[in-house]
Amino acid sequence: MTLINKKFTVANGNKVGYLEAGEGFPLILLHGRDALMSSEQWRLNIPALAEFSHVYSLDMLGYGESDLPLDGYTFDTFVEMIEGFMESLDIPQADLCGQSAGGWFAALYAWKYPHRVRKLVLVGNAGANLKGPAAPTEWTPPEMDFIKERFYWAWADNVEVTEQMIQKAYDLARRPGRGDSWLSLIKATHDIQEREKFLLLDKLPDVHAPTLIIWGSNPSAIGLEHAHSQHAILPNSRIVIVENGGHSVQGIKPREFERITIQFLKESS
Repeated sequence: MTLINKKFTVANGNKVGYLEAGEGFPLILLHGRDALMSSEQWRLNIPALAEFSHVYSLDMLGYGESDLPLDGYTFDTFVEMIEGFMESLDIPQADLCGQSAGGWFAALYAWKYPHRVRKLVLVGNAGANLKGPAAPTEWTPPEMDFIKERFYWAWADNVEVTEQMIQKAYDLARRPGRGDSWLSLIKATHDIQEREKFLLLDKLPDVHAPTLIIWGSNPSAIGLEHAHSQHAILPNSRIVIVENGGHSVQGIKPREFERITIQFLKESS
């Protein structure tokens, strides 16, 4: 049984929570932007990934048990959080894997700090779509039933969602400042000028790290065309479409995701 530890570090003056497991070359996992996301999004996959990699699954700023800044969010905030995290643990280079907005941040990091990224895995990632969904303008802490529904959306029947898991998410959503922090984060990352400035279609031609793009054949959030548009301009990329993988392939089709990802990471660059 794989031992998964919850730990904390300080990156750029902010407390950052993360799950850690395994040994080997570092693999940093970055979750999506949904209000309930955290390092726990990847817990289902960590045991398999940790057989090959030293896995770090992060609570991004404004999520999970990491600090909740009330303002100052930009896309570069998250890029620099990754850099600060790696510096804090003295990680000279890592593989990066991000889902949805986490993939956007991972790709931006590979663009800005190419010497720090060995390989890149993008799972149903945002960043090629200039316009996102409408930004919420109010924060209402989610109730138990809604949390259970969102967990099912992320993992289907692959995770036994316990009352303890639901209670923890319920409590984290009610941390002091959680609502104001999340609304500030969402406002910044929905700003059309900010999104245009960090649009991946302008950045990916300069990303030369070997890149694996994984998409579900039936994405519910970001269309399949964005997978192909990124593949077309990424110099050293391949694309895998997972049948009925949805938006969160790692949760809906975990064993396929793990097999494809580990095979890619094991290959010589």
